[in-house]
Amino acid sequence: MRIWMALRAGVILASALILPAAEAAVITGTYSFTATGSPSNASGDISLTFDNAASFVNEATGISTGAFSFSYQPTLHFTFVDYLDRLIIGAAGNANAFHIGVDDFALVIDGASTLTPSFISFWRSTPGAGTGNSTTAGTVSFVSNVPPATAVPEPGTLALVSLGLIGLGIARQRFNIKAAKAGAA
Repeated sequence: MRIWMALRAGVILASALILPAAEAAVITGTYSFTATGSPSNASGDISLTFDNAASFVNEATGISTGAFSFSYQPTLHFTFVDYLDRLIIGAAGNANAFHIGVDDFALVIDGASTLTPSFISFWRSTPGAGTGNSTTAGTVSFVSNVPPATAVPEPGTLALVSLGLIGLGIARQRFNIKAAKAGAA
């Protein structure tokens, strides 16, 4: 009975130590989006590198663009809200403020640090327009530029598992010796 309890406790401890915990990571990749009906479709590719460990506002480094189907101000900024895993990308020098009457846009993405982000909204303004246009219809995808990391158990975990297996071997050997003595008597 004690052997099974020790074995069960060892398995629980080893599995708790081996399973990886969620950690902060540097996100590097390209977001491709398509917004529909704003009043016309808009699409583009935005490459980003950021650390999802903490929120930040109006970051201008680590962002570059590919082909866009519309014009925009040359300066892109992005904001990341860590506890929501939300990314806001915008032009005209501010990702948090949408400017009416200039070439500006704001793209809002949830699940930004996952491989399956969600399109939330797209806002767009053009020069001379009195209002901006927005849509919540669209798609976004993410292609990571970093290969996924494989979980490798730490040496301490391997040592604990090894000690547990050695202990089980010794307990089994003792059990066999006792059984052999009891059978001989």
